[in-house]
Amino acid sequence: MSNLQQRTAKFQKIDWAALEKNREKFKINLRKSKRIAEILNKRQKLIPRSESYYDFLTPYIKSLIPDLIPTDTSQYQIPCILQRLDYLLVAPDNCLAQEILNSLRALIMFSNSHIQAITDAGIIPNLIKFLSFTYPEGIVEQVSWLFSNILSEDLSQVVVDSAFVLALMNAVDTNHPKVAENSLWALANIAADTEEMRKLLITHKFLEFLVEKSTSDSMTLLRIVAWIFSNMTKEPENFTKKEFSMCIAICKNLTKYIEEDISSETLWGLVNLSSQESLEYIQQIVDNNLADYAIKLSTKDIISIKTPALKIIGNLCATSHEHTQFVLNYGILDTFCYESCIFSTFSKDLFAVLNNISAGTPIQVSKLLNHKIFDFIVLGIAHYDSQAKLQATQTIKNMLRVLRNETIQRLIEKEFLQGISLVLKDSHADFCNSILDICLDVFKEKRLWSLIEASGCLNEIEKLFNCNNTSICKKAQEILNLFTLTPISP
Repeated sequence: MSNLQQRTAKFQKIDWAALEKNREKFKINLRKSKRIAEILNKRQKLIPRSESYYDFLTPYIKSLIPDLIPTDTSQYQIPCILQRLDYLLVAPDNCLAQEILNSLRALIMFSNSHIQAITDAGIIPNLIKFLSFTYPEGIVEQVSWLFSNILSEDLSQVVVDSAFVLALMNAVDTNHPKVAENSLWALANIAADTEEMRKLLITHKFLEFLVEKSTSDSMTLLRIVAWIFSNMTKEPENFTKKEFSMCIAICKNLTKYIEEDISSETLWGLVNLSSQESLEYIQQIVDNNLADYAIKLSTKDIISIKTPALKIIGNLCATSHEHTQFVLNYGILDTFCYESCIFSTFSKDLFAVLNNISAGTPIQVSKLLNHKIFDFIVLGIAHYDSQAKLQATQTIKNMLRVLRNETIQRLIEKEFLQGISLVLKDSHADFCNSILDICLDVFKEKRLWSLIEASGCLNEIEKLFNCNNTSICKKAQEILNLFTLTPISP
């Protein structure tokens, strides 16, 4: 008997069934694992490619990867074995393919770090063919799961082309729930990647595809569709009128569901759509009752829903006075508990809404003089979030421009002058500039000079005169010159 025949006979005598049954007790030792890996490497010399060859390999592969993963040397042996499994994937044997796919899944489930090893082995191109239902459902399900996980880690390792996108879209249309879910997650990861990837999807009528899927009976699929929608709308300025209308249709379908995840992602998609400067597109959002949807949800005490809803309202108010009035007609300003909002994570979004309203008409701005709302705005100047600070100061600047006397009176009532000394210690240059703009405007009122001098805020402004910011120095100089007979020179 030749050496080749002896080696073949030796491995054929292994009781693979018993090995699988008692895997924990009889784990393949490293020496044997290394030897089998060598056999896989020398497959063309040792074992002919025949049915018996595949029958011989299938049960071995079933236990090889799960037994090898926990070992200390797996990082050296797994890449070598993966290269050989890649070759075996082209074999016309579904049982062997199923076990190889199971092994790949076991690798990823043990650690996402193995995804890199799988992609480096060049296995991905051979996996794509299994997305076809000419193969058993079990194989298609495993492949769809593999792609949903691989694409979530590193899209750059996969050639995302037309054939691949269409294969995934076809797989979503199957009656097999797990295959549909996994394939849709894979598409979701593509949509979340880059603008280039989203454009590729759109060229394959992906938005029409989402319109159809947004009416699914499966809540699982609807959650994924909502997440895809929030990603596909990231560049609304690139949409044609038809594409924008399809996004509106997807959004309308998703608003029928009250599940938190779906509502949140739908609102984030609507945030992107409402960021458009086109009045025509904004009006389309209003006409389809999507603005109403956002306004109603803004009253909910769920951060994941309230935050995007407020951003949408802010976008609407920034568009035109008519849309600002549309928001105000809902009585939205009276629905917030401003005392508790000041320290919430969404407070900066509420400040943005108030800031955009303050750029409206005198009647609209007068709504902000309400004591609770104005208290909230003044407190915002001392807010911990720099963006909230800037929004609050900008709101007061806008109000001074539209309703000067009324705003100044409110500032005096809220002891704004006494608080300036504290807020000016903020190191944020933009914020200091904004506060000094307010001071420069208010301090021109001579009737307030005695209050201003008594407040001690001039001492803090004087300290800014020697700071490194030219704009701040200049404004501090202008303010101090108001109160001195001899102008101060820089």
